[in-house]
Amino acid sequence: QRFNNVPSPVVFMTVEGIIQYTNQQVTMLFGWSEDEMKKKNIKMLMGEPFASNHDLFLRKYQERSEMAELKGQRLSSNIMGSGRDVMAKTKDNDPVRIFLMVERIDQASGRVADCLFMAKMVHVAEAAMSVSHAPQVLAGAVRWTGRTGLPGER
Repeated sequence: QRFNNVPSPVVFMTVEGIIQYTNQQVTMLFGWSEDEMKKKNIKMLMGEPFASNHDLFLRKYQERSEMAELKGQRLSSNIMGSGRDVMAKTKDNDPVRIFLMVERIDQASGRVADCLFMAKMVHVAEAAMSVSHAPQVLAGAVRWTGRTGLPGER
């Protein structure tokens, strides 16, 4: 409920890529209902080549994170906290260009196995419709982080 007021599409997923929550804006952008997406793999929203490789990316991230945790460290990632322009796909398999930002949300344990990932998206075509507004939309999206209010968050 809390993220339905966020103007951009927001998805929460597990380290295995399983969707836990989506807001209404995700439904509007991609055409899937929340029930159709919940407990499904996030790659259902991805274009190629990302969809085919995403499970492997997540497994490698989890393995490297667990190794870092054993050493008392936290893995740095070039994906977390930065934005990138990617192609996604709708329920009808139509391509949609998005600016994607991913943040790791640690739970009380601090372990990667228990964390969630929050993906916030900006539909590039909608942002570009108003050229004067697009820089503010993208800048705000890059800066946007925050507490989720989910149980167990640190």
